Amino acid sequence: MIDVLTLCNFCILANVLDFRTYYFHGLKESDSPSPRDWDQRIQWDRNALSWVDREYYMYVRGLALNLIRWISCNYDATSLLSQHPVKSFERNFCGQYLTDQACAILSYKQKAQDEDIPTLPYCKFSDVERQVDYVFHDDEESLFGDWREKKSGFRNFTSLACKSRAFVITKKNPPREFKGGQPQICAIHFLTILHSYGSRQDWFKSG
Repeated sequence: MIDVLTLCNFCILANVLDFRTYYFHGLKESDSPSPRDWDQRIQWDRNALSWVDREYYMYVRGLALNLIRWISCNYDATSLLSQHPVKSFERNFCGQYLTDQACAILSYKQKAQDEDIPTLPYCKFSDVERQVDYVFHDDEESLFGDWREKKSGFRNFTSLACKSRAFVITKKNPPREFKGGQPQICAIHFLTILHSYGSRQDWFKSG
């Protein structure tokens, strides 16, 4: 289950993790961005990603969210401490894991910036923070919880590993009705994106 949710998180955060998000359209690494380049990046999120990649990231994000909703319709997470299922599997388990990883990314970037560790040029903490905020800004609080409140304590998250170890995952009987389509399609496209980008050693650069 954790492996599946990790893959979903990867697809949801793919735009944040792609180094081209922090480069400028039409510029080489040796070129210096103009004030207009900066303005377009901040105002319109214009970067080195092609429109094909941007559309694909939006698409696989939707597939990942669809799969998470399907999982929440079919499975429960029961706390080993209280012996009761979590109130919302979608929010209190899946959503918590996603926002934990988002906070860990921010924590890593802030630590790298504080210690002057060389990372991507033209990529500061505020740039990564802006991209992460884009992920959550238009989603219902019922799915991910209060992102602003969660983000305020991002420095406390120092690992991408799932912290929800004190739970037992069980299948719902009967499952809740799911109206989001066929989850099998999600798996096919997830494998496609991993195959497409997994062989590129420069896809993830130190950001």
